[in-house]
Amino acid sequence: MKNIQEWLGHSNFNTTADVYSHLDYSSKYESANALSKALSFNKIEEKQSEEEVDDDIEKLEKLLEEKKKLKQKKKDFEM
Repeated sequence: MKNIQEWLGHSNFNTTADVYSHLDYSSKYESANALSKALSFNKIEEKQSEEEVDDDIEKLEKLLEEKKKLKQKKKDFEM
């Protein structure tokens, strides 16, 4: 987060944190929710259709791709 602050030219760390911290939280929440749904095999009342499972897998793949892109941006920035 400190690197982002400097890169964007924010004079105050709180500005950067306020604007961008939701990205990390929402990604974690979405991935945890998708994993929870995908792994709830023993809950008969919460059976998912094949379409719902496919949707969850697609969401996880998108989140993984987003994370890879962010890691690459960070790596490129640090060089």
